[in-house]
Amino acid sequence: MSTKPTWASRSQDPPAEYEAAMADIEHRAAQGELTLAQAKREIFELRERFAASAGVVTGWAMRSQPGTA
Repeated sequence: MSTKPTWASRSQDPPAEYEAAMADIEHRAAQGELTLAQAKREIFELRERFAASAGVVTGWAMRSQPGTA
């Protein structure tokens, strides 16, 4: 995974690349392929890559959960 920063979307929805990367992290964590520390590190790197603040990422996460949109 590249850690090169990219511009964070100002739209309401997360970029498709961000969603795909998060889905991959979630899948690998569910399969037991990542420790909690590894998952946290990858999520932090992903957030930095998209230059997104914690508030933006939290909003993206809330919108991706069923029944919260």
